[in-house]
Amino acid sequence: MMENNFLSLLPPIIAILLAIFSKRVLLSLLAGVFLGSVIVNGLRFTSLFESFDDFIVPTLSNNDNVKVLLFTMFLGGVVSIIVNAGFAQMLINSITKHKQTKSSIQIKTWLAGMVVFFDDYANALLVGTTMRGISDQYKISREKLAYIVDSTSAPIASIALISSWIGFEVGLIQDSIDTLGIQANGYSLFIESLPYRFYPILALVFVFFIAKTGLDYGPMLKAEKRALNTRIEKVTTNNGADNKGGWLAFVPIITIVFVTLWGLWKTGLSDSEQSVASILSQGDPFAALLWASIAGSFVAIIMAACKSAFSMSKIMDFWIKGLKSMLHACCILVLAWSLKDVCDQLGTAGYLISQIDSSMHIAILPMVIFILAAAVSFSTGTSFGTMGILMPIVIPLSVSLLDASNGFSPSSPIFLCAVSAVLAGSVWGDHCSPISDTTILSSTAAGSDHIEHVKTQMPYAVFVAVIAIIFGYLPVALGLSPWVSLFLAILSMWLLLNRFGEEAKLS
Repeated sequence: MMENNFLSLLPPIIAILLAIFSKRVLLSLLAGVFLGSVIVNGLRFTSLFESFDDFIVPTLSNNDNVKVLLFTMFLGGVVSIIVNAGFAQMLINSITKHKQTKSSIQIKTWLAGMVVFFDDYANALLVGTTMRGISDQYKISREKLAYIVDSTSAPIASIALISSWIGFEVGLIQDSIDTLGIQANGYSLFIESLPYRFYPILALVFVFFIAKTGLDYGPMLKAEKRALNTRIEKVTTNNGADNKGGWLAFVPIITIVFVTLWGLWKTGLSDSEQSVASILSQGDPFAALLWASIAGSFVAIIMAACKSAFSMSKIMDFWIKGLKSMLHACCILVLAWSLKDVCDQLGTAGYLISQIDSSMHIAILPMVIFILAAAVSFSTGTSFGTMGILMPIVIPLSVSLLDASNGFSPSSPIFLCAVSAVLAGSVWGDHCSPISDTTILSSTAAGSDHIEHVKTQMPYAVFVAVIAIIFGYLPVALGLSPWVSLFLAILSMWLLLNRFGEEAKLS
């Protein structure tokens, strides 16, 4: 490792700035890796090649990294079969076949978003296109539909135990703690951090409150009033899909859940005296997730062959299409891991720690991390890139600050809160940024003007983020239970919405 100095900050800073201004995360991460190679080896003709030899190829040769990449791609294949074979459409249709009130339609839209938890892209496209016609019939604005869709897609995928996100998240956590020599399981830390995911949890709850009460404020209230006073042509979105058999969409997902648990049990079992929690926490999450994605793929393929009208060749095309859809995320992950290795060799975390140790109070660390992650993800439009850049820095920084105060423990609330702040802040930008894939997909699927969607959603997202900071990240860092924080935050959102919200009425 090189001596800690300001040069060690340049690769991640350049990667962040290039991502913000160019909107090209892959090239930005590659530039950061290349710059790191130049700093390590000196500027010469072979510097670009050496960046691959020294950082990118070793990342691809890491056994656990390969398992994460395969899991991510195979899960993409499962999702693709569920979507393209029509099972997800059946599931959404079965939820929406009984129409009642404007509020119930919004609640069903929220519920549909919760059900399609396994992938944010599938969530946005499926729920938005399916619910658009029904929402029009009940005078729900396209902006409101886009908000519900967008605010359930990334938030639910980021905290689901089985999703296209989890391999990425667990991989970053595990890689960072392994580098520090911390004896902990990345999957267990992911589970333990869930109560501290204040923003995505509160975002999901707030969407339900909005749907249940019919209250709105700001630009969304204007959009709802406009929808009430505007005749919108009805759009048919069922496309003849059968309402029966929607439960089949769950079969591959349930398979993945059970095989993951079995895999953790099998790899973590060392003697008969262990507790269940101990066995699962000591298991190999990467092997378990890989086995689960393979099993889920087989089940999805067999189910589609038996229950759909598609040929085996077409079903395999769906699966391969799903694999290809995850290539971009896998490339981001590889380059993020490589940039982490660059930062490790340059001593980036050590330099940051030496500069911040004496100036930052440990109590504000989670809040600062959340705001930083939110700003970067909003500017770049990517949660994966943000997590990949920040996680390798945040974990060593958190460990150092805790060591300097009361001592570090992987189960420390501040450490878990700091880890979750990276993931939660990244989600905020992912579903709020106008250049985010899920934001664009949500407005497109809902038939909303894209900029209007961003404008109407922003006051809600900012409100929830402020509540998450005031009642979540700050008090938990001071010792309050995360469950108490969640209760106070949810109560505050309910009271403030009922105090300042207004029901849209015909003019």
